[in-house]
Amino acid sequence: MTDFLTELPVRVAVPIERHSPLSDRRALALVTSDADVTWLCHPAPDSPALFAALLGGSGHFSIRPQKDQLPLGQRYVLVAMTVQTRWTGLQVTDHLSAGLVGTVEGRVPAVVEFAPRPDFGRAPVVLERIADALSLAGTPIVLRSPGVEWEIADGTATAVITPPFVMELDLGSPSEEDTDWLGWSAAAFRRARPGAKIRAHVARPLPPRHRRRPGRRHDVAARADRRRAQLGLPLLLAARRRW
Repeated sequence: MTDFLTELPVRVAVPIERHSPLSDRRALALVTSDADVTWLCHPAPDSPALFAALLGGSGHFSIRPQKDQLPLGQRYVLVAMTVQTRWTGLQVTDHLSAGLVGTVEGRVPAVVEFAPRPDFGRAPVVLERIADALSLAGTPIVLRSPGVEWEIADGTATAVITPPFVMELDLGSPSEEDTDWLGWSAAAFRRARPGAKIRAHVARPLPPRHRRRPGRRHDVAARADRRRAQLGLPLLLAARRRW
């Protein structure tokens, strides 16, 4: 049995700490600080990757300004797991919702590069042009891109688009197993909400000695303890490690 990591071509990979996660509770994706999706597993987080450039190999999906420039910043917006990347004159918003959706806004042209590599790059890649979309032959995966003129070479499609534009990577319908997992996850979340039984394991209650008393120094300490209790242990560890 061969290890797929030893079969990947040599490539400079972006460090893991420079990625932002995207998820819809089924698929899992990672996007770099310049809006390049270098990791995507489907239909489950432990499924073979469609994009695996994170590991130094091939397979990615990027939207960037036609003229090379560094991004001005990146942040989560609206709701959790929606990432917005900004350049001068261009903004790309990525999120997962039964597929990967990229919303392009701004006043400058953008270059799109779609390079799927199923099964960590071990499966053959054949991209086919269909009505207003690209199809990955042999899979249910379709990149919906109305009006885009694609150039395809060696399993990679590139195009120049003019904002505003919305591009959707349809990953196919979830299986029955995936639907069962979503139902279990939602039920577990609902059970956890009414009380603090689960949260009590990660957030410590305030000790009696921190009941409000006169004095500015005590007020500061009490507020700090309340903040620690609200955040809980996992977020405190994340803050200390500066993830």
